[in-house]
Amino acid sequence: MGMSPISKMRKVFLSHSRLDAELALRVKNLLDVAFGRTVEVFLAIHHGAVPVASDWQSTLHERMADSDVFLLIASSAAMASDWVVGECGIASYLATPKSGGSAEDVRLMKIVVARVAGFGPDHVPRTLRKWQSSQISVVDEVRCMVGYLADYLEVNRIEAIDRLSQASRDVVGEVVEAASSAVYDWSGVTGRLPYSAKAKECPLRADNAVKLARERVLVFGQSLQFLARHEKTHQAICEFLCRNPTARFGIAMGDKMFGPGVKVWQAAGPSTADTFSYAKQLKFAESAFRRLRKSMGPFERIRFEVKFYDIIPFGAIVIDPDAENAALVIHPMLVGSDFASERPQFFVEKRSDPALFACYWAQLSHQWNYRSKRGLAGA
Repeated sequence: MGMSPISKMRKVFLSHSRLDAELALRVKNLLDVAFGRTVEVFLAIHHGAVPVASDWQSTLHERMADSDVFLLIASSAAMASDWVVGECGIASYLATPKSGGSAEDVRLMKIVVARVAGFGPDHVPRTLRKWQSSQISVVDEVRCMVGYLADYLEVNRIEAIDRLSQASRDVVGEVVEAASSAVYDWSGVTGRLPYSAKAKECPLRADNAVKLARERVLVFGQSLQFLARHEKTHQAICEFLCRNPTARFGIAMGDKMFGPGVKVWQAAGPSTADTFSYAKQLKFAESAFRRLRKSMGPFERIRFEVKFYDIIPFGAIVIDPDAENAALVIHPMLVGSDFASERPQFFVEKRSDPALFACYWAQLSHQWNYRSKRGLAGA
């Protein structure tokens, strides 16, 4: 016999970067104290949260879909994480009323943003800014966060906050301490540009990557309009493949055929012009790359590959990853401006920081090698 709506356990999905793991654990402990057994807090790194040998990505998506509230620990590390950015997009979709339905018909997800020290409201992903946000490096703001969650979860906020005061240990202070120290000196990353930097100031862009590279270029992005629309870059790609008979150029982008992914991204980053929606952007980009491929000779065409994935929650360009002078640039999708050219760029050179390059390249190569459902490849 199912649980009644009154007795149904409420669920919170806690999203965070792995660099914020200690803070995430402290937030979970705080919520466990505040809400007791009335609320289940899902934290992927918590022991037993994801069953052994399970499909990690599918499990996370299922838990998100089954949650009442999405709680984001917002930090610069989180915004540089493709997993967290992807989860933000899914949460935005789950929190958005669908056409033909209403909040009464389908219970929509609610969102709460918990910001670490130094991470201002303007740094929160644009689609999440309308939701309640707290700076959890401040004691009163931690209590506010618990209050917001209590309201969304339909539990008594006064009782929840009282439990924190009566706890045997200072769980609020523990969260404040961790949130105050969760400040990362990104300036220590070689060539890292400030938040306000433009793509044109970055040393590695799509238009010059093919001029700098010798063997291989990989470009990742959700709709890749900047690449699909520039004929000069198309010409440079053809010249790159002609220069070296072993050179390869790869593109990883969103799949126009995957309806749920299109809906998620349309909600996460709605087009400013209804006449050119996200679905139309994907269709345009695929057509452009098909035409580009068709214009190539048979020996170049076989080394030009396009892969379509459900969602690509980040932008990236990689040149010659196996060479000593390899380099890559990554930029988040949901931070700051709608335009890719105005988002922050994170540039890493293998020579300057081999460990950091290896870390990012391992993630990007895994994404590239992950089997896509469709693609443009072969002769």
